This record gives sequence, structure tokens and C-alpha cells, in this order.
Amino acid sequence: MARTTSNTTKTNNGEETAPPVKEEQTSLEQQVSELAALVQSLLKQNQELKTQTEKNSEDVSKSTTNSIFESTEQRLDIDPREYVRIISLTNGGLNLQGLNSVVRLSDFGSSKLVTFEDVRAMVDNHPRLAHEGGFLIQSEKAVKALYLDDVYQKFISKESIDNLFKFDAEKIIETLESVTPTLKTNIIERIVACVADEDPKYQDRNKLRAITEYIGKDIYDLAKELNN
Repeated sequence: MARTTSNTTKTNNGEETAPPVKEEQTSLEQQVSELAALVQSLLKQNQELKTQTEKNSEDVSKSTTNSIFESTEQRLDIDPREYVRIISLTNGGLNLQGLNSVVRLSDFGSSKLVTFEDVRAMVDNHPRLAHEGGFLIQSEKAVKALYLDDVYQKFISKESIDNLFKFDAEKIIETLESVTPTLKTNIIERIVACVADEDPKYQDRNKLRAITEYIGKDIYDLAKELNN
């Protein structure tokens, strides 16, 4: 008679029990199912990311095409009543026609707060002064809204003009060459005025000689004329 084997184990009391094969199989199937679901989720996310990347690439391509229309980001809306500071870079008095009144800046470095609608009117009424640095609009937002950001690349601040003589002669000439014609004239007039006033910061003869050679006129003669 053949002997049969049984897949059973004995407990401590001698009872026979079947091994937990079915439970292990169920657990393994569950893990496989969860892994498959995770793979599907990752594939879906990858596809969504690819689609979004293609869309972004298409948007960039459209934005760099020679479009005649400005984008929403390029439009800067400013409340006409918002106050903006303007500062004169002109030697002597400067009268600027605003929307309904004239704003006077008494001398180089004088500043006032005016409304944006007045600034816009000043730019329209005095285009040369606005585009060449006769006065500065000290609000980057306003400058961009008025489409002046390109011309402002050739401007320097009042502080930069005041500190110009701290640099060597080569740097001074380089600065004069980099600014607009109007601003260059204003800077030279400012230097002449300071020499005429015997400002100790403007007594370096080497720097004054370099400027004299650059403009083709003697700085000291111009200062004497100013005092007469």
C-alpha cells in the first residue's frame, strides 16, 4: 500500500494545521495590484507633464513670433491719480506743463511729487526733455508705462552726477560719452558752475584738463564767463 504525504504541520498540542500558503498568495497578489496601479499613475503623470511642456513650448513660440500686439504682462496700468516723483537734471529753473498747470523745478536736483496724469502730460508737452534727461521720472513703473525704459538706459541719476568727480579722468569722459546730448550738456554746465563757485571737489586740474580737451572749450574760461 502506497504511503501518502500530507502538507500539514503539528502544533505544540499535536494538532495538525495547513501552512498559510493561501494568505501569502493573497498578500502577494495585493502587492502586485498596488504596484501596477502605481505604475499606471506614474505613466499618467508623465503624459500630463509631457502635454504641459508641449503647450508651454508652443506658448513661448507664439510669444517670440513677430507679433504686433503687446502681451498682458507688458501692459502696466497706473492710476492717473497716483503720485510720482520727478527731479530736475537741468541747471537753472525748469517749467514743465502738466495736465492743467505748470510745475516749476527751481534748480538742478529740485524734485516734486506730481500725479501720473501730469507726468504723462509733461512727457507729451516736453518730449526732448523727457527723452534726453532734462528731468527724471523716479518711478520704474511709470517709466515703463510711458515706454521710456529704453531711453532711460542712457540716463544717470543726480547722485551719480554729484559724485562724478570722484572717478578718474578716463571714467568721467566715458560717462559723458555714454549719456544723451542734453544730459551731457547739463553735466558739463554743472561742472562749470561748481568750478565757478570754487567748490573744492572740482579743483583737480588733470580732470578739468581732460574735460577741456573733450569739449574743445576751456573749463576755466567758461567758469569766468559764468561769474561775469
